[in-house]
Amino acid sequence: MIQKSLLILLSCVLLGLAVILAYSLVGWHGPEDSLREAQNKFAAGRYGEVIADLNDAEHGHSIANNRALSRQLWQLRKQAYSRLGNPQGALQDLRKLLASGLQEDPELLLEQIRLLAQDKQGESARRLAKQFLAGHPDHSRGLELAGEACQTAYRQALLDLRADIDRDLGFGKRDQARQILYSYLYRPSGDPMVARSGVRLEELYSREPLLRQRWPVIWQTAQQLRKSIQEGLEYFQASLDLGGQPVAAFRAITTALEQSGRIDDLLFACEIQRRMFDHAYVMESGALASWVRIQQHAAAGAIATVERWLPLA
Repeated sequence: MIQKSLLILLSCVLLGLAVILAYSLVGWHGPEDSLREAQNKFAAGRYGEVIADLNDAEHGHSIANNRALSRQLWQLRKQAYSRLGNPQGALQDLRKLLASGLQEDPELLLEQIRLLAQDKQGESARRLAKQFLAGHPDHSRGLELAGEACQTAYRQALLDLRADIDRDLGFGKRDQARQILYSYLYRPSGDPMVARSGVRLEELYSREPLLRQRWPVIWQTAQQLRKSIQEGLEYFQASLDLGGQPVAAFRAITTALEQSGRIDDLLFACEIQRRMFDHAYVMESGALASWVRIQQHAAAGAIATVERWLPLA
């Protein structure tokens, strides 16, 4: 009996040693080791491998039943998807994070808006941005993302309208028509050029019977598009007014000023950036102001602009 017990004990010891040996040879490890390896691969830029490894690890018992480890996994995989330019994959993990009890996390909510816009889901991004701003009305980044969401939502409509006008009026009137259209779309309410641009665009469509038939559709589309564009610009301007580093907001505002022909206002906006802010993107405003001067064939003005920004370099 004693001999049999010793044999059982010896068998257990040998089995334990075999397990330890297999662990060391095969490389079995725990969930923390899996996450650590994935983090190392992420740091090395091996994002595809990170995603593949975390896909395998996600449904393991140790991670699936551990909220903290699951959140680490989703966060890391979300970042890997983002680095690969895959907003849909990143959104899947972000939604898992939100559903894990982080539904009020402002950074995750903002990232969701950004990823939706990046995935060309403009209306969804715009809706969520408005919901976020309802609770955070003075959030500079939230306002900026709301503007970007509006841009994404109306981008295709702008391209379609421009293509329709190009086709209707022909190549010879394209540049003139676009200049008039941009003036109508991008100038703010109260600017008399808004109404004047609408009249000028209608005049281009009044020269032939077929164009006159097309005008009501073009005009209705332009009015709806202007409303969407102005909504986005209002968000961008509000973000700029709050300070910080709203780079996308500044770019959107200056683009609108340039396209609508408000060059003096554009140069003034660049000067405001130079005088009020102190971040790396201020130099971008200097480059833009200089380039505008060059386009105006004002070489002396371009040189003077560069010299004003040089002390910041």
